[in-house]
Amino acid sequence: MDSNLVAIAKDGVRLACHVAGTGAPVVLVHGYASSLDQNWHSTGWIDRLAREGFRVVSFDCRGHGLSDKPHQPERYGDRMVDDILAVMEACAVEDAFLMGYSMGAMLTVAFLMRYPQRVRRVVAAGVGDNYFN
Repeated sequence: MDSNLVAIAKDGVRLACHVAGTGAPVVLVHGYASSLDQNWHSTGWIDRLAREGFRVVSFDCRGHGLSDKPHQPERYGDRMVDDILAVMEACAVEDAFLMGYSMGAMLTVAFLMRYPQRVRRVVAAGVGDNYFN
């Protein structure tokens, strides 16, 4: 799957994005060592959500897929939460449903805490129950 858009993070990291469908926006955030293609496209999530009437925004997190891969550890961590906002802004999404898997779920929950006004609902999958204790 080719990327059809690039979002630029606050620190200049280029994030490969893909948009499919029309309707209410849903932003998909993939898991660690995965990509938008592996986590969302090849599993059918993007096509299914688009068929169901959603505008599906997915992206490769920094260090993954077609996005930039900075070599400095400090350019990861908390900055990855703000990458979701950069993607939403690049795709003209004011607020959205967010769905994250594993690492993406942790980033999605952190995004909800930081930017609650930008989130309609959250699906956090693939995280252990200890994460919420």
